Amino acid sequence: MDNRKPLATGIEDYRKLISGGNYYVDKTLLIQRLLDRRSEVTLYARPRRFGKTLNLSMLDYFFNIDGSGKELFDDCALARSERPYREEMGKYPVISMSLKDMKKDTYELAAGKFRSVCGKVFRRHQYLMDGKVLSPKNREDFQAAMDGVLPEDDLPDALVLLMEKLHEYHGQPVVFLLDEYDVPLQAGYLKGYYDRILDLIRSLMSMTCKTNPHLRLAVHTGCLRISGESIYTGFNNPEINTILSKSCGDCFGFTPEEVKDMLDYYGVGDLFDTVREWYDGYRFGNAEIYNPWSVISFVRDSCDGGAIRPCPYWANTSGNDLLQTLIGDSVSGNGSRSELETLLDRGSVRHSVCEQLNYAGMRMDSTALWTTLLYTGYLRTAEFPNRLSNLNELELQLPNREVAETLKFQLGRWYQQAIPTWNRSGLVKALAEGDAEDACAELNVLLEQTISYHDRAENFYHGFIAGLLASVDGWQCESNRESGNGRPDLMLRTKNSRNCAIVIEIKVASIRDDLEGKAQMALKQALERDYVAAFRRTYHNVRVYGIACFNKECLVLAGE
Repeated sequence: MDNRKPLATGIEDYRKLISGGNYYVDKTLLIQRLLDRRSEVTLYARPRRFGKTLNLSMLDYFFNIDGSGKELFDDCALARSERPYREEMGKYPVISMSLKDMKKDTYELAAGKFRSVCGKVFRRHQYLMDGKVLSPKNREDFQAAMDGVLPEDDLPDALVLLMEKLHEYHGQPVVFLLDEYDVPLQAGYLKGYYDRILDLIRSLMSMTCKTNPHLRLAVHTGCLRISGESIYTGFNNPEINTILSKSCGDCFGFTPEEVKDMLDYYGVGDLFDTVREWYDGYRFGNAEIYNPWSVISFVRDSCDGGAIRPCPYWANTSGNDLLQTLIGDSVSGNGSRSELETLLDRGSVRHSVCEQLNYAGMRMDSTALWTTLLYTGYLRTAEFPNRLSNLNELELQLPNREVAETLKFQLGRWYQQAIPTWNRSGLVKALAEGDAEDACAELNVLLEQTISYHDRAENFYHGFIAGLLASVDGWQCESNRESGNGRPDLMLRTKNSRNCAIVIEIKVASIRDDLEGKAQMALKQALERDYVAAFRRTYHNVRVYGIACFNKECLVLAGE
Protein backbone atom coordinates (compact mmCIF):
# COMPACT_ATOMS: atom_id res chain seq x y z
CA MET A 1 0.00 0.00 0.00
CA ASP A 2 1.28 3.47 -0.88
CA ASN A 3 1.84 5.39 2.37
CA ARG A 4 3.14 8.54 0.73
CA LYS A 5 1.39 11.83 1.41
CA PRO A 6 -1.22 12.92 -1.15
CA LEU A 7 -0.02 15.52 -3.64
CA ALA A 8 -2.84 17.98 -4.13
CA THR A 9 -3.33 20.85 -6.57
CA GLY A 10 -5.79 23.65 -6.06
CA ILE A 11 -5.86 23.60 -2.23
CA GLU A 12 -5.35 27.23 -1.20
CA ASP A 13 -6.38 26.86 2.46
CA TYR A 14 -3.33 26.28 4.67
CA ARG A 15 -5.25 24.46 7.41
CA LYS A 16 -6.89 22.11 4.92
CA LEU A 17 -3.54 21.34 3.33
CA ILE A 18 -1.70 20.66 6.60
CA SER A 19 -4.54 18.96 8.51
CA GLY A 20 -5.25 16.73 5.52
CA GLY A 21 -1.73 15.31 5.65
CA ASN A 22 -0.89 16.55 2.16
CA TYR A 23 2.63 17.05 0.89
CA TYR A 24 3.65 20.63 1.64
CA VAL A 25 6.66 22.57 0.41
CA ASP A 26 7.40 24.63 3.51
CA LYS A 27 7.16 28.39 2.95
CA THR A 28 6.68 29.41 6.59
CA LEU A 29 9.92 31.42 6.59
CA LEU A 30 7.94 34.05 4.71
CA ILE A 31 6.54 34.94 8.14
CA GLN A 32 10.06 35.48 9.48
CA ARG A 33 11.01 37.67 6.51
CA LEU A 34 7.81 39.69 6.84
CA LEU A 35 8.32 40.35 10.57
CA ASP A 36 12.02 41.08 10.23
CA ARG A 37 11.49 43.75 7.59
CA ARG A 38 8.96 45.62 9.76
CA SER A 39 7.08 47.17 6.84
CA GLU A 40 3.57 48.35 7.62
CA VAL A 41 2.30 47.55 4.10
CA THR A 42 3.85 44.95 1.79
CA LEU A 43 2.88 44.07 -1.78
CA TYR A 44 4.06 40.72 -3.14
CA ALA A 45 3.75 40.76 -6.95
CA ARG A 46 4.15 37.29 -8.48
CA PRO A 47 2.71 35.40 -11.49
CA ARG A 48 -0.53 33.45 -11.11
CA ARG A 49 -0.36 29.97 -9.60
CA PHE A 50 2.89 30.62 -7.75
CA GLY A 51 1.45 30.27 -4.24
CA LYS A 52 0.27 33.78 -3.36
CA THR A 53 -3.17 32.76 -2.07
CA LEU A 54 -1.84 29.79 -0.08
CA ASN A 55 0.79 32.02 1.53
CA LEU A 56 -1.84 34.59 2.53
CA SER A 57 -3.90 31.78 4.05
CA MET A 58 -0.80 30.71 6.00
CA LEU A 59 -0.40 34.26 7.31
CA ASP A 60 -4.07 34.32 8.32
CA TYR A 61 -3.78 31.14 10.40
CA PHE A 62 -0.49 32.24 11.95
CA PHE A 63 -1.54 35.69 13.13
CA ASN A 64 -5.24 35.08 13.82
CA ILE A 65 -6.32 35.61 17.40
CA ASP A 66 -9.19 33.15 16.97
CA GLY A 67 -6.78 30.26 17.56
CA SER A 68 -7.52 28.58 14.22
CA GLY A 69 -3.80 28.17 13.54
CA LYS A 70 -3.00 26.33 16.74
CA GLU A 71 -0.78 23.27 16.13
CA LEU A 72 -0.46 24.05 12.39
CA PHE A 73 3.07 25.40 12.84
CA ASP A 74 4.55 22.86 15.26
CA ASP A 75 6.73 21.11 12.71
CA CYS A 76 7.84 23.70 10.19
CA ALA A 77 10.87 25.75 9.21
CA LEU A 78 9.64 28.74 11.22
CA ALA A 79 9.46 26.67 14.41
CA ARG A 80 13.12 25.72 13.94
CA SER A 81 14.32 29.30 13.42
CA GLU A 82 16.55 30.92 16.03
CA ARG A 83 14.31 33.84 16.94
CA PRO A 84 11.06 33.17 18.85
CA TYR A 85 8.63 34.28 16.16
CA ARG A 86 5.90 32.23 17.76
CA GLU A 87 5.29 35.05 20.24
CA GLU A 88 3.50 36.79 17.36
CA MET A 89 1.35 33.75 16.62
CA GLY A 90 -2.36 33.93 17.40
CA LYS A 91 -2.03 37.49 18.63
CA TYR A 92 -4.01 39.68 16.22
CA PRO A 93 -7.49 39.94 14.72
CA VAL A 94 -7.26 39.31 10.97
CA ILE A 95 -9.25 40.69 8.07
CA SER A 96 -8.67 38.61 4.95
CA MET A 97 -10.34 39.27 1.61
CA SER A 98 -9.76 38.35 -2.01
CA LEU A 99 -10.75 40.40 -5.06
CA LYS A 100 -10.10 37.60 -7.57
CA ASP A 101 -13.83 37.17 -8.32
CA MET A 102 -14.28 40.86 -9.21
CA LYS A 103 -13.33 40.11 -12.81
CA LYS A 104 -16.65 41.21 -14.30
CA ASP A 105 -17.95 42.67 -17.55
CA THR A 106 -19.51 45.77 -15.96
CA TYR A 107 -18.81 48.03 -13.02
CA GLU A 108 -22.18 47.19 -11.52
CA LEU A 109 -21.36 43.48 -11.45
CA ALA A 110 -17.90 44.14 -10.03
CA ALA A 111 -19.31 46.44 -7.34
CA GLY A 112 -21.91 43.81 -6.46
CA LYS A 113 -19.16 41.24 -6.00
CA PHE A 114 -17.23 43.70 -3.83
CA ARG A 115 -20.25 44.05 -1.57
CA SER A 116 -20.46 40.26 -1.39
CA VAL A 117 -16.76 39.92 -0.51
CA CYS A 118 -17.06 42.55 2.21
CA GLY A 119 -20.22 40.92 3.54
CA LYS A 120 -18.27 37.71 4.08
CA VAL A 121 -15.60 39.66 5.99
CA PHE A 122 -18.17 41.26 8.30
CA ARG A 123 -19.98 37.96 8.91
CA ARG A 124 -16.68 36.42 9.99
CA HIS A 125 -16.60 39.01 12.79
CA GLN A 126 -20.29 39.20 13.59
CA TYR A 127 -19.52 38.33 17.23
CA LEU A 128 -18.94 42.08 17.62
CA MET A 129 -22.70 42.53 17.37
CA ASP A 130 -23.07 40.73 20.73
CA GLY A 131 -20.68 43.02 22.58
CA LYS A 132 -20.70 46.63 23.71
CA VAL A 133 -18.20 48.06 21.21
CA LEU A 134 -20.80 48.96 18.57
CA SER A 135 -23.12 51.94 18.81
CA PRO A 136 -26.67 51.68 17.41
CA LYS A 137 -25.52 53.42 14.22
CA ASN A 138 -22.49 51.09 14.02
CA ARG A 139 -24.80 48.10 14.32
CA GLU A 140 -26.98 49.37 11.51
CA ASP A 141 -24.03 49.78 9.15
CA PHE A 142 -22.54 46.49 10.30
CA GLN A 143 -25.76 44.64 9.53
CA ALA A 144 -26.04 46.32 6.12
CA ALA A 145 -22.47 45.30 5.31
CA MET A 146 -23.14 41.70 6.39
CA ASP A 147 -26.27 41.63 4.23
CA GLY A 148 -24.38 42.99 1.20
CA VAL A 149 -26.61 46.04 0.85
CA LEU A 150 -24.28 48.78 2.06
CA PRO A 151 -23.32 50.92 -0.99
CA GLU A 152 -19.86 50.01 -2.28
CA ASP A 153 -18.61 53.57 -1.84
CA ASP A 154 -19.35 53.31 1.89
CA LEU A 155 -17.58 49.97 2.39
CA PRO A 156 -13.99 51.28 2.73
CA ASP A 157 -15.16 53.48 5.63
CA ALA A 158 -17.05 50.52 7.08
CA LEU A 159 -13.89 48.37 6.92
CA VAL A 160 -11.95 51.03 8.83
CA LEU A 161 -14.74 51.01 11.42
CA LEU A 162 -14.44 47.22 11.60
CA MET A 163 -10.68 47.55 12.19
CA GLU A 164 -11.27 50.10 14.94
CA LYS A 165 -13.82 47.92 16.71
CA LEU A 166 -11.69 44.78 16.38
CA HIS A 167 -8.79 46.69 17.91
CA GLU A 168 -11.02 47.86 20.74
CA TYR A 169 -12.55 44.41 21.33
CA HIS A 170 -9.30 42.40 21.26
CA GLY A 171 -6.88 45.05 22.48
CA GLN A 172 -4.63 44.36 19.50
CA PRO A 173 -4.33 46.05 16.07
CA VAL A 174 -5.46 44.30 12.89
CA VAL A 175 -3.57 42.28 10.30
CA PHE A 176 -5.14 43.06 6.90
CA LEU A 177 -4.63 40.56 4.04
CA LEU A 178 -5.77 41.50 0.52
CA ASP A 179 -5.40 38.95 -2.28
CA GLU A 180 -5.42 39.70 -6.04
CA TYR A 181 -5.85 43.44 -5.60
CA ASP A 182 -5.14 44.10 -9.29
CA VAL A 183 -7.80 41.76 -10.77
CA PRO A 184 -10.66 44.33 -10.73
CA LEU A 185 -8.33 47.03 -12.11
CA GLN A 186 -7.37 44.83 -15.05
CA ALA A 187 -11.01 43.91 -15.71
CA GLY A 188 -12.01 47.58 -15.56
CA TYR A 189 -9.29 48.48 -18.04
CA LEU A 190 -10.32 45.78 -20.50
CA LYS A 191 -14.09 46.27 -20.13
CA GLY A 192 -14.22 50.07 -20.14
CA TYR A 193 -15.01 50.99 -16.53
CA TYR A 194 -11.45 51.56 -15.31
CA ASP A 195 -11.88 55.02 -13.78
CA ARG A 196 -14.81 53.94 -11.62
CA ILE A 197 -13.18 50.77 -10.31
CA LEU A 198 -9.91 52.64 -9.75
CA ASP A 199 -11.68 55.10 -7.46
CA LEU A 200 -13.13 52.21 -5.45
CA ILE A 201 -9.86 50.28 -5.09
CA ARG A 202 -7.88 53.44 -4.33
CA SER A 203 -10.38 54.31 -1.60
CA LEU A 204 -10.14 50.77 -0.19
CA MET A 205 -6.34 50.85 -0.05
CA SER A 206 -6.09 54.39 1.26
CA MET A 207 -8.73 54.10 3.97
CA THR A 208 -7.55 50.76 5.35
CA CYS A 209 -3.77 51.03 5.02
CA LYS A 210 -2.68 54.66 5.02
CA THR A 211 -1.98 56.19 8.46
CA ASN A 212 -4.33 53.77 10.18
CA PRO A 213 -3.67 53.47 13.95
CA HIS A 214 -5.64 50.23 14.08
CA LEU A 215 -3.37 48.41 11.59
CA ARG A 216 -0.57 46.07 12.74
CA LEU A 217 0.47 45.21 9.20
CA ALA A 218 -1.04 44.72 5.73
CA VAL A 219 -0.05 42.27 3.02
CA HIS A 220 -1.33 42.63 -0.55
CA THR A 221 -0.77 40.27 -3.47
CA GLY A 222 -1.21 40.59 -7.23
CA CYS A 223 0.52 39.86 -10.51
CA LEU A 224 1.45 43.45 -11.34
CA ARG A 225 2.40 46.57 -9.48
CA ILE A 226 -0.11 49.17 -10.57
CA SER A 227 1.20 52.67 -10.03
CA GLY A 228 0.81 56.12 -11.46
CA GLU A 229 -2.69 56.29 -10.00
CA SER A 230 -1.75 57.09 -6.39
CA ILE A 231 -2.70 53.65 -5.03
CA TYR A 232 0.43 53.47 -2.86
CA THR A 233 1.30 57.17 -2.80
CA GLY A 234 1.60 58.57 0.71
CA PHE A 235 1.76 55.19 2.46
CA ASN A 236 3.99 54.97 5.51
CA ASN A 237 6.94 52.71 4.70
CA PRO A 238 5.36 50.47 2.04
CA GLU A 239 7.45 47.64 0.64
CA ILE A 240 6.89 46.63 -2.99
CA ASN A 241 8.32 43.15 -3.45
CA THR A 242 8.41 42.03 -7.09
CA ILE A 243 10.30 39.35 -8.98
CA LEU A 244 13.16 41.85 -9.31
CA SER A 245 13.42 42.37 -5.54
CA LYS A 246 16.28 40.56 -3.80
CA SER A 247 14.31 39.51 -0.71
CA CYS A 248 11.78 36.66 -0.47
CA GLY A 249 12.65 35.29 -3.91
CA ASP A 250 12.35 31.69 -2.67
CA CYS A 251 9.06 32.23 -0.80
CA PHE A 252 6.90 31.85 -3.92
CA GLY A 253 7.42 28.91 -6.28
CA PHE A 254 9.79 25.97 -5.76
CA THR A 255 13.58 26.01 -5.56
CA PRO A 256 15.65 23.28 -7.31
CA GLU A 257 16.29 21.59 -3.96
CA GLU A 258 12.56 21.54 -3.16
CA VAL A 259 11.78 20.03 -6.57
CA LYS A 260 14.44 17.38 -6.22
CA ASP A 261 13.16 16.43 -2.74
CA MET A 262 9.61 16.10 -4.10
CA LEU A 263 10.67 13.95 -7.05
CA ASP A 264 12.75 11.67 -4.82
CA TYR A 265 9.89 11.35 -2.30
CA TYR A 266 7.51 10.16 -5.02
CA GLY A 267 10.07 7.88 -6.63
CA VAL A 268 10.47 9.79 -9.89
CA GLY A 269 13.86 11.39 -9.27
CA ASP A 270 15.01 10.22 -12.72
CA LEU A 271 12.63 12.79 -14.25
CA PHE A 272 14.49 15.78 -12.79
CA ASP A 273 16.05 16.78 -16.13
CA THR A 274 12.63 16.69 -17.83
CA VAL A 275 11.09 18.81 -15.10
CA ARG A 276 13.97 21.29 -15.35
CA GLU A 277 13.56 21.62 -19.14
CA TRP A 278 9.83 22.23 -18.92
CA TYR A 279 9.18 24.05 -15.64
CA ASP A 280 12.42 25.64 -14.39
CA GLY A 281 14.04 28.89 -15.49
CA TYR A 282 12.37 31.61 -13.43
CA ARG A 283 14.51 34.09 -11.53
CA PHE A 284 12.87 35.77 -8.55
CA GLY A 285 15.47 38.06 -7.04
CA ASN A 286 18.55 35.89 -6.52
CA ALA A 287 16.61 32.62 -6.44
CA GLU A 288 16.16 30.05 -9.22
CA ILE A 289 12.49 29.08 -9.24
CA TYR A 290 10.31 26.35 -10.77
CA ASN A 291 6.62 26.77 -11.58
CA PRO A 292 4.95 25.07 -8.56
CA TRP A 293 1.58 24.39 -10.19
CA SER A 294 3.16 22.60 -13.14
CA VAL A 295 5.68 20.64 -11.07
CA ILE A 296 2.95 19.32 -8.75
CA SER A 297 0.69 18.49 -11.71
CA PHE A 298 3.46 16.64 -13.54
CA VAL A 299 4.60 14.65 -10.50
CA ARG A 300 1.00 13.72 -9.64
CA ASP A 301 0.35 12.51 -13.19
CA SER A 302 3.66 10.60 -13.19
CA CYS A 303 2.57 8.74 -10.05
CA ASP A 304 -0.81 7.81 -11.55
CA GLY A 305 0.76 5.19 -13.76
CA GLY A 306 -0.06 6.91 -17.04
CA ALA A 307 2.29 7.96 -19.80
CA ILE A 308 4.95 10.33 -18.48
CA ARG A 309 4.48 13.16 -20.92
CA PRO A 310 5.17 16.76 -19.86
CA CYS A 311 2.70 19.34 -21.04
CA PRO A 312 1.91 23.02 -20.40
CA TYR A 313 -0.32 22.61 -17.33
CA TRP A 314 0.03 26.31 -16.54
CA ALA A 315 -1.59 27.35 -19.84
CA ASN A 316 -4.88 25.77 -18.81
CA THR A 317 -5.22 27.38 -15.37
CA SER A 318 -6.71 30.68 -16.54
CA GLY A 319 -6.67 33.12 -19.40
CA ASN A 320 -4.73 36.34 -19.53
CA ASP A 321 -6.94 38.84 -21.30
CA LEU A 322 -4.57 41.73 -20.65
CA LEU A 323 -1.68 39.91 -22.27
CA GLN A 324 -3.90 38.92 -25.19
CA THR A 325 -4.83 42.58 -25.74
CA LEU A 326 -1.22 43.78 -25.55
CA ILE A 327 -0.02 41.06 -27.94
CA GLY A 328 -2.76 41.99 -30.40
CA ASP A 329 -1.90 45.68 -30.24
CA SER A 330 1.81 45.03 -30.60
CA VAL A 331 1.77 42.37 -33.32
CA SER A 332 -0.85 44.10 -35.45
CA GLY A 333 1.38 47.16 -35.52
CA ASN A 334 4.44 45.05 -36.40
CA GLY A 335 6.31 46.66 -33.51
CA SER A 336 7.24 43.50 -31.62
CA ARG A 337 6.78 40.70 -34.14
CA SER A 338 10.47 40.08 -34.85
CA GLU A 339 11.32 40.18 -31.13
CA LEU A 340 8.61 37.65 -30.31
CA GLU A 341 9.99 35.43 -33.08
CA THR A 342 13.44 35.69 -31.52
CA LEU A 343 12.04 34.64 -28.15
CA LEU A 344 10.13 31.70 -29.64
CA ASP A 345 13.39 30.59 -31.26
CA ARG A 346 14.80 30.56 -27.68
CA GLY A 347 16.87 33.68 -28.20
CA SER A 348 16.88 36.80 -26.03
CA VAL A 349 15.94 40.43 -26.50
CA ARG A 350 17.00 43.57 -24.66
CA HIS A 351 14.14 45.76 -23.66
CA SER A 352 13.15 48.34 -21.13
CA VAL A 353 10.71 47.25 -18.47
CA CYS A 354 8.93 49.40 -15.94
CA GLU A 355 8.29 48.16 -12.41
CA GLN A 356 5.17 50.32 -12.29
CA LEU A 357 2.38 49.98 -14.83
CA ASN A 358 -0.14 52.70 -15.53
CA TYR A 359 -3.28 51.33 -17.15
CA ALA A 360 -4.35 54.76 -18.33
CA GLY A 361 -1.53 54.93 -20.88
CA MET A 362 -0.75 51.25 -21.28
CA ARG A 363 -1.54 50.88 -24.98
CA MET A 364 0.75 53.79 -25.81
CA ASP A 365 3.56 52.60 -23.53
CA SER A 366 6.31 50.76 -25.44
CA THR A 367 7.39 48.94 -22.26
CA ALA A 368 3.91 47.64 -21.37
CA LEU A 369 4.08 44.36 -23.33
CA TRP A 370 7.53 43.42 -22.05
CA THR A 371 6.75 44.44 -18.48
CA THR A 372 3.54 42.41 -18.50
CA LEU A 373 5.24 39.36 -20.05
CA LEU A 374 7.94 39.53 -17.38
CA TYR A 375 5.73 40.01 -14.34
CA THR A 376 3.09 37.49 -15.41
CA GLY A 377 5.67 34.73 -15.83
CA TYR A 378 6.15 34.55 -19.60
CA LEU A 379 9.70 35.95 -19.51
CA ARG A 380 12.69 35.77 -17.22
CA THR A 381 15.62 38.10 -16.79
CA ALA A 382 18.95 36.74 -17.97
CA GLU A 383 20.64 39.08 -15.51
CA PHE A 384 19.88 40.89 -12.28
CA PRO A 385 19.28 44.58 -13.02
CA ASN A 386 22.01 47.03 -12.13
CA ARG A 387 19.95 49.77 -10.58
CA LEU A 388 22.79 52.31 -10.83
CA SER A 389 23.67 52.03 -14.51
CA ASN A 390 20.92 49.97 -16.10
CA LEU A 391 17.71 50.47 -14.15
CA ASN A 392 15.13 49.54 -16.77
CA GLU A 393 16.80 47.75 -19.70
CA LEU A 394 17.11 44.00 -19.25
CA GLU A 395 17.99 40.95 -21.32
CA LEU A 396 14.79 38.89 -21.50
CA GLN A 397 14.27 35.22 -22.37
CA LEU A 398 11.58 32.57 -22.26
CA PRO A 399 12.18 30.63 -19.04
CA ASN A 400 11.37 27.11 -20.23
CA ARG A 401 9.65 24.90 -22.75
CA GLU A 402 6.26 25.13 -21.06
CA VAL A 403 6.19 28.89 -21.48
CA ALA A 404 7.28 28.59 -25.12
CA GLU A 405 4.31 26.32 -25.79
CA THR A 406 1.99 28.55 -23.77
CA LEU A 407 3.06 31.71 -25.59
CA LYS A 408 2.50 30.01 -28.94
CA PHE A 409 -0.99 29.15 -27.74
CA GLN A 410 -1.62 32.78 -26.77
CA LEU A 411 -0.35 33.99 -30.15
CA GLY A 412 -2.48 31.40 -31.90
CA ARG A 413 -5.56 32.71 -30.12
CA TRP A 414 -4.73 36.21 -31.22
CA TYR A 415 -4.39 35.15 -34.86
CA GLN A 416 -7.73 33.36 -34.76
CA GLN A 417 -9.30 36.58 -33.49
CA ALA A 418 -7.40 38.81 -35.91
CA ILE A 419 -7.88 36.81 -39.13
CA PRO A 420 -11.53 37.83 -39.69
CA THR A 421 -10.41 41.48 -39.80
CA TRP A 422 -7.82 40.89 -42.52
CA ASN A 423 -8.73 41.58 -46.15
CA ARG A 424 -9.13 38.12 -47.69
CA SER A 425 -11.15 39.16 -50.71
CA GLY A 426 -8.15 39.13 -53.07
CA LEU A 427 -7.21 35.59 -52.08
CA VAL A 428 -10.73 34.20 -52.52
CA LYS A 429 -11.19 36.03 -55.84
CA ALA A 430 -7.93 34.61 -57.19
CA LEU A 431 -8.80 31.07 -56.07
CA ALA A 432 -12.27 31.29 -57.62
CA GLU A 433 -10.87 32.51 -60.94
CA GLY A 434 -8.15 29.85 -61.11
CA ASP A 435 -5.35 32.42 -60.84
CA ALA A 436 -2.67 30.52 -58.88
CA GLU A 437 -0.11 33.31 -59.26
CA ASP A 438 -2.36 35.97 -57.71
CA ALA A 439 -3.54 33.53 -55.02
CA CYS A 440 0.10 32.86 -54.13
CA ALA A 441 0.86 36.59 -53.89
CA GLU A 442 -2.18 37.24 -51.70
CA LEU A 443 -1.43 34.32 -49.40
CA ASN A 444 2.19 35.43 -48.99
CA VAL A 445 1.01 38.89 -47.91
CA LEU A 446 -1.21 37.34 -45.26
CA LEU A 447 1.49 34.93 -44.10
CA GLU A 448 3.78 37.90 -43.56
CA GLN A 449 1.41 39.06 -40.81
CA THR A 450 2.03 35.91 -38.75
CA ILE A 451 4.79 34.86 -36.38
CA SER A 452 7.16 32.26 -37.84
CA TYR A 453 8.37 29.35 -35.70
CA HIS A 454 11.04 26.82 -36.58
CA ASP A 455 8.84 23.94 -35.48
CA ARG A 456 5.84 24.67 -37.65
CA ALA A 457 3.97 21.64 -38.87
CA GLU A 458 1.39 21.05 -41.55
CA ASN A 459 -1.48 21.43 -39.09
CA PHE A 460 -0.40 25.03 -38.41
CA TYR A 461 -0.74 26.01 -42.08
CA HIS A 462 -3.89 23.95 -42.40
CA GLY A 463 -5.43 25.86 -39.48
CA PHE A 464 -4.13 29.20 -40.69
CA ILE A 465 -5.52 28.86 -44.22
CA ALA A 466 -8.77 27.40 -42.87
CA GLY A 467 -9.07 30.45 -40.62
CA LEU A 468 -8.58 32.73 -43.60
CA LEU A 469 -11.28 31.01 -45.63
CA ALA A 470 -13.80 30.48 -42.82
CA SER A 471 -16.70 32.93 -42.55
CA VAL A 472 -16.00 34.58 -45.90
CA ASP A 473 -19.27 36.11 -47.09
CA GLY A 474 -21.06 33.88 -49.56
CA TRP A 475 -18.74 30.91 -49.06
CA GLN A 476 -18.70 27.76 -46.93
CA CYS A 477 -15.41 26.20 -45.85
CA GLU A 478 -15.04 22.55 -44.77
CA SER A 479 -11.97 20.78 -43.40
CA ASN A 480 -10.98 17.11 -43.88
CA ARG A 481 -14.35 16.18 -45.37
CA GLU A 482 -14.41 12.91 -47.30
CA SER A 483 -14.38 13.29 -51.09
CA GLY A 484 -13.27 10.89 -53.81
CA ASN A 485 -10.67 8.48 -52.46
CA GLY A 486 -9.63 10.47 -49.40
CA ARG A 487 -10.05 13.62 -47.35
CA PRO A 488 -8.78 16.87 -48.88
CA ASP A 489 -7.42 19.41 -46.42
CA LEU A 490 -9.91 22.12 -47.36
CA MET A 491 -12.98 22.48 -49.55
CA LEU A 492 -14.61 25.86 -50.27
CA ARG A 493 -17.95 26.28 -52.01
CA THR A 494 -20.37 29.09 -52.79
CA LYS A 495 -23.33 28.92 -50.40
CA ASN A 496 -26.31 30.12 -52.39
CA SER A 497 -25.43 28.96 -55.87
CA ARG A 498 -23.67 26.18 -57.74
CA ASN A 499 -21.23 28.61 -59.25
CA CYS A 500 -17.84 27.59 -57.85
CA ALA A 501 -16.10 25.06 -55.60
CA ILE A 502 -12.44 24.93 -54.55
CA VAL A 503 -10.35 22.00 -53.33
CA ILE A 504 -7.01 22.60 -51.54
CA GLU A 505 -4.29 20.19 -50.43
CA ILE A 506 -1.45 21.54 -48.26
CA LYS A 507 2.14 20.33 -47.72
CA VAL A 508 5.06 21.76 -45.72
CA ALA A 509 8.56 22.11 -47.16
CA SER A 510 11.55 21.58 -44.87
CA ILE A 511 13.69 23.97 -46.95
CA ARG A 512 12.79 26.83 -49.27
CA ASP A 513 14.13 25.04 -52.36
CA ASP A 514 11.63 22.23 -51.77
CA LEU A 515 8.54 24.42 -52.25
CA GLU A 516 8.08 23.44 -55.91
CA GLY A 517 8.34 19.71 -55.21
CA LYS A 518 5.95 19.81 -52.26
CA ALA A 519 3.38 21.87 -54.17
CA GLN A 520 3.53 19.38 -57.06
CA MET A 521 3.11 16.51 -54.57
CA ALA A 522 0.05 18.16 -53.00
CA LEU A 523 -1.54 18.83 -56.39
CA LYS A 524 -0.81 15.31 -57.64
CA GLN A 525 -2.42 13.83 -54.51
CA ALA A 526 -5.56 15.92 -54.96
CA LEU A 527 -5.91 14.92 -58.62
CA GLU A 528 -5.04 11.23 -58.30
CA ARG A 529 -7.38 10.73 -55.35
CA ASP A 530 -10.15 12.57 -57.17
CA TYR A 531 -10.81 15.04 -54.36
CA VAL A 532 -13.11 17.03 -56.66
CA ALA A 533 -15.58 14.14 -56.87
CA ALA A 534 -18.00 15.72 -54.37
CA PHE A 535 -18.44 18.76 -56.64
CA ARG A 536 -18.00 17.50 -60.19
CA ARG A 537 -21.69 17.05 -61.07
CA THR A 538 -23.18 19.91 -59.05
CA TYR A 539 -20.84 22.92 -59.46
CA HIS A 540 -20.18 24.79 -62.72
CA ASN A 541 -16.53 25.58 -61.92
CA VAL A 542 -14.32 23.40 -59.74
CA ARG A 543 -10.79 24.56 -58.93
CA VAL A 544 -8.12 22.34 -57.38
CA TYR A 545 -4.87 23.59 -55.81
CA GLY A 546 -1.70 22.23 -54.28
CA ILE A 547 -0.11 24.58 -51.77
CA ALA A 548 3.35 24.23 -50.22
CA CYS A 549 4.52 26.38 -47.29
CA PHE A 550 7.87 27.19 -45.72
CA ASN A 551 8.11 29.75 -42.90
CA LYS A 552 6.34 32.84 -44.28
CA GLU A 553 6.46 31.77 -47.95
CA CYS A 554 4.17 29.62 -50.01
CA LEU A 555 3.77 28.35 -53.56
CA VAL A 556 0.35 27.74 -55.09
CA LEU A 557 -0.14 25.46 -58.10
CA ALA A 558 -3.44 24.96 -59.93
CA GLY A 559 -4.60 21.80 -61.69
CA GLU A 560 -7.29 20.95 -64.22
